[in-house]
Amino acid sequence: MRDEAKIIPFSEKYRDQVRQVVLGVLEEYGFNYHPVWDSDLDRISEVYCGRSGFWVAIVRDTVVGTCALLEVSSDTAQLKRMYVLPAYRGKRIGLTLLQRVVDSANQSGFRKVTLDTTPTMTRAIELYERFGFEKAREEKGRVLYRLTLTGTVC
Repeated sequence: MRDEAKIIPFSEKYRDQVRQVVLGVLEEYGFNYHPVWDSDLDRISEVYCGRSGFWVAIVRDTVVGTCALLEVSSDTAQLKRMYVLPAYRGKRIGLTLLQRVVDSANQSGFRKVTLDTTPTMTRAIELYERFGFEKAREEKGRVLYRLTLTGTVC
């Protein structure tokens, strides 16, 4: 029997698992916990409320992926916390998480979704570009992307 990932809104019961997924993937790419940049992990429900949102990919009640949408302005949101555990990559979970974020951005009336990543996250970059994100610029070891929304939910 094949395990399908379910994408559900964040619940506090998954807080520790979310933290493990995010920090584990960051460590995989050579990044350590940063008390300022990663402080949202201790306040997910507070930070990602209103027009923002946070979702988890669940397989058998285990978090295997995460994604978030953070309101930046009245017309722009930022894709955040897009991570999938290595054992679950290549199973369309990242694509499903990304679609969920973009659908939510459309439903919330945003006109743009931005994101930033590092050049070392090549598989994520390939996914973003296939999805329609366009590279805006590179600065200080970060690659910045944007997606202009059509106002229709796919």
